[in-house]
Amino acid sequence: KKTVQTMKNTIATIFALSLLVFAACKKDTDADSSSFSCKIDGKEFKVKGLLAYATKFSDDFTVYGVNEDNNNETVYVSLPLGTAPGTYTLNADYVGYYVDASGSAYSNLWGDGNGSVTITEIDDSHVAGTFTVDAYNSDNETLKKVITEGKFDVAFR
Repeated sequence: KKTVQTMKNTIATIFALSLLVFAACKKDTDADSSSFSCKIDGKEFKVKGLLAYATKFSDDFTVYGVNEDNNNETVYVSLPLGTAPGTYTLNADYVGYYVDASGSAYSNLWGDGNGSVTITEIDDSHVAGTFTVDAYNSDNETLKKVITEGKFDVAFR
């Protein structure tokens, strides 16, 4: 099992890589139609175009929504490569994250975190689905963010 510090380092690395990928993205039709939305503690979070995307890594893929207007506030869901359409309970392999505007990280991996993700469509160019996450703060597991009504239809970058 990974330690909390290792997980924090992993989250920081994934977040940094996501920003690099975002910066390297080129505008195309698929990216223009990408969308990612949810509610964080009841507050709307919605991004479109290049700010909503998915990236494949060696063992997993991650679906991102980045709010550039709010200091890169980010919500993302990480899933194993090969995930097929279906509903999955969030755990160590299927993980939901939220990074607020100040850089504080929240995830189902801490506290009593839980949630689910449903993949409705996936192919080589895009992934679509829904999700919910009860995410706890990495530094203070009593702090919680409830992410509901999550929905994404994004292009892979």
